[in-house]
Amino acid sequence: METDALLRLRVRVDEAIRRRTILVVTGRFGTGKSFGVARAVEERAPVHDVDVVWLEMQASTGQRDQWHELYYEIHGYYPAKSATIGDVIRMLKHDLAERPRVLVLDEAQEVHKQVSKQLRWLHEPKSSDFGLIFSGTPNLWHDLLPGAIRSRTGHHVKVKGLSDEDAVKLLPQFHPIFATADPDDLRRWNRTRARGSFRWWARILENAVDLLPHLDGKLTDRAMAVICADLPEGMS
Repeated sequence: METDALLRLRVRVDEAIRRRTILVVTGRFGTGKSFGVARAVEERAPVHDVDVVWLEMQASTGQRDQWHELYYEIHGYYPAKSATIGDVIRMLKHDLAERPRVLVLDEAQEVHKQVSKQLRWLHEPKSSDFGLIFSGTPNLWHDLLPGAIRSRTGHHVKVKGLSDEDAVKLLPQFHPIFATADPDDLRRWNRTRARGSFRWWARILENAVDLLPHLDGKLTDRAMAVICADLPEGMS
């Protein structure tokens, strides 16, 4: 499924790869931003002969660990234990100018602020040859990214959840089970059950595939109540 927002995202990812610019992508959990970035990078990086460096940031890791993980994603092994943060940054400066790359930081709300600042410094020289994509939760833009990154960002794409009209249009294309539902029900369930989340619609579909054959094969309020009954709290 591709909403208008994900289509715009694909265009901006292509631009970040092609022009080696900084792109920031924000959205709530489950809105499809990571999937959208991943699919766009997978499609467009080979077109521009660019290597992809994808790093999923982990919570509660210090800047030394984050630099070492980035080094690992490029080289396939960690730097020497004796290497300081400064040593690793200098080696990465060479790596990120050596050949065209796009560096994607997923869950970027977990990036250490000092790492963000240094990445901006690595990206700044004309000799650098990489696009930089931050993908994270909405607070990433205003609360977590340094001003030096925001001021140099080419575009900030805000990925919103699935709208009610998108649900009616796209869900039946996603799986024929949703074509059995009344459009007004899909709109209502999108608000009350899935809350516009691609991730939750996928969870609902998993249950529907198993349970719907035992519920007359059509999505109704009764069927949806059964399907959602064992999903986490707030989805039933």
